[in-house]
Amino acid sequence: MTHLWMIPLVSLFFAAAIYLLLSPAPLRQLAGLLILANAVSVLILVLGRLAAVAPPRVPAGLPAPDGPVANPVSQALVLFWLVAGLSFLAVLAAMLFRASRDAGAEGEGRDGAGSGRGSNTDTRADPPLNY
Repeated sequence: MTHLWMIPLVSLFFAAAIYLLLSPAPLRQLAGLLILANAVSVLILVLGRLAAVAPPRVPAGLPAPDGPVANPVSQALVLFWLVAGLSFLAVLAAMLFRASRDAGAEGEGRDGAGSGRGSNTDTRADPPLNY
């Protein structure tokens, strides 16, 4: 119970994440997902008995540790989520970049008449249907 100061911090993370996720801007939603992932990581770490105690090792000749030890499961979950969350963020950022680039290409073309992707200005032949 020594880390009660972490509860308002985690609550603030969750509130900021929900606020950003409800925004219509995709970049803010991406930031909301990142903050939400960090809030869950901190919550798991706090619930896993965050304390400065001995590492979880069993001394030689003893069947179990002789005193209180740190919880390795919560630390492993947070480490895994950091790696998974970072890769998830990279994929979402690439998808957001691609979507914004494609949305910009659908606007007005060079002639100003709206000849974006939907126009038939491409003179290449369609591929054959029987490959």
